[in-house]
Amino acid sequence: MSDQPQTGPRRYHPVSQPPPQKTPQLHRATFTYADPNARKVCVGGEFNSWSPVANPMVRTAGGVWMLQLQLASGTHQYLFSVDGKWIADPKAMLSHTNFHGGTNSVILV
Repeated sequence: MSDQPQTGPRRYHPVSQPPPQKTPQLHRATFTYADPNARKVCVGGEFNSWSPVANPMVRTAGGVWMLQLQLASGTHQYLFSVDGKWIADPKAMLSHTNFHGGTNSVILV
């Protein structure tokens, strides 16, 4: 073994130099719910800790409620909070049984 210092390029050390964190790719997800008699409609799901008020929808012509959110790629479970009552999306193509014995709607982003 030589007492001379190494003069070559530094080698990568995975413990002292972790790989950079990737920021999740966000995509626009559009939620719609038709109910001309509803007074307040919100979207609650995994993306907002199931808050029944965090993402209020906007009423458009004909009683259709709409909201666009930026969500990470993947599947997301959600429900509509219609006047304080949880309701599955009747137009959802995918669903998942929840721990309360009901069904959550699923959106694939």
